[in-house]
Amino acid sequence: MDETEAPPPPAPVSEREGDRRYAPPASRLAAPSLADDGKRGSLWVGFGLFWAIAACAVLVAIAVGLNGSAELAAGLAGLMALSPLLLCIWLGVRGRKRTALGILLGYASALALPLLLLSVCVGLGLLR
Repeated sequence: MDETEAPPPPAPVSEREGDRRYAPPASRLAAPSLADDGKRGSLWVGFGLFWAIAACAVLVAIAVGLNGSAELAAGLAGLMALSPLLLCIWLGVRGRKRTALGILLGYASALALPLLLLSVCVGLGLLR
C-alpha cells in the first residue's frame, strides 16, 4: 500500500484571499440609550406612588377620625388627596414626565374604580 500525504489543513478564514466579512453600514440614527429612558421616569412608579399615598391618606384619616376629630380627619384627607397632584407637578417640572403621567393615571383609576363598582352593583341587581 502506498501511503499518500494528507493535504495541509485550510488556512484560517482571516488569512484567505478575497474573504471579506459583512459589516453592516453605520446607522445614522442613534439607538436610544437606557440612560436617557431612566431620566423620564416610569409610568408604573408614578401609578404606585399615587396608590401608596392614597392608602396612607386613608389610614391617617381613619386613625385621626377614630380619635374623635372628624373635622381634622376630613381636612387631612383633603390635603392628602392633593399631595399626589403636587408631586405630579413637581416631577413634571423636574423632567420626570412619565412618572407624572403615571400619577395622573392613578387619579384616573381612582375615579374609574367607583364607577366600575357601581355598574357591577347595578348589573347584579343590588341597587334598584
